[in-house]
Amino acid sequence: MTKRPIPDSEMIEIIQSGQHENTRWTPSVGPETLALLEHLKLPEQNKTTLQNEAVSVLSRCIPPSISSGQDTGLVIGYVQSGKTMSFTTVAALARDNGYRLIIVITGTTVNLFKQSSDRLQRDLRIPRADRKWQFFSNPKAKPEIRQRISVALESDESMVASESKRS
Repeated sequence: MTKRPIPDSEMIEIIQSGQHENTRWTPSVGPETLALLEHLKLPEQNKTTLQNEAVSVLSRCIPPSISSGQDTGLVIGYVQSGKTMSFTTVAALARDNGYRLIIVITGTTVNLFKQSSDRLQRDLRIPRADRKWQFFSNPKAKPEIRQRISVALESDESMVASESKRS
């Protein structure tokens, strides 16, 4: 069995149904995204690249100002290629632009799911009381989960749900 070499540079491919190259709107980089980029302690060039990639991904989504719609996108990449950092930055940018619920489907094994969920919470600094996020790990239709979602919807908090691919 031959091993596939891991590229030196980040390799992320955006596959979108419908409009492949077109953007629908221009997301605004706000305080949540800027704070995340600062927290990540990356070189300036990498911060700029990460920010531009997040804007590119989110600009292909249905704008938050449209009350209904449906579209599916998929971001894939090699192992250790920056997928978690990319979807975390997209989540922060989504919050800056008014999205209230971000769903991340990750991890084909319990260990990978836990690793990605833990990093998502750490990088978004969710456990801190001053953060305006609610985190849900593999949420199910339980009364306490519905109550937390209701409370978050009535506030200015955003919710991020990390769901295992195997659930």
